[in-house]
Amino acid sequence: MQGIKAMNQLRMIKIIVLIFTFLLIFGSIVLIMNVYKRVNSGADEAVKNVRLSQPEGSNIVSINADEGFLYIRITGGGAADRIIVFNPAKNKVTANITMD
Repeated sequence: MQGIKAMNQLRMIKIIVLIFTFLLIFGSIVLIMNVYKRVNSGADEAVKNVRLSQPEGSNIVSINADEGFLYIRITGGGAADRIIVFNPAKNKVTANITMD
């Protein structure tokens, strides 16, 4: 009787180990796929066109980058010299600085 009981217990342990092994392998595959997607998520985005809405005849003199923002210095176009602060992450102009 005890031999049969021990065999049943051993069989249950084998089934539990098999289930945990499957869960471990499946979970690892899901984790690796999610990390891969996050790493490559920005690579598939197309180049975006940006309209700065400046008057005709305006010229970009310089572009500088700092802390995730682009600082675009613009002259001409019948307006005073200006600096546009652009946030590429949001694809949006965040500030217009006019130099009088």
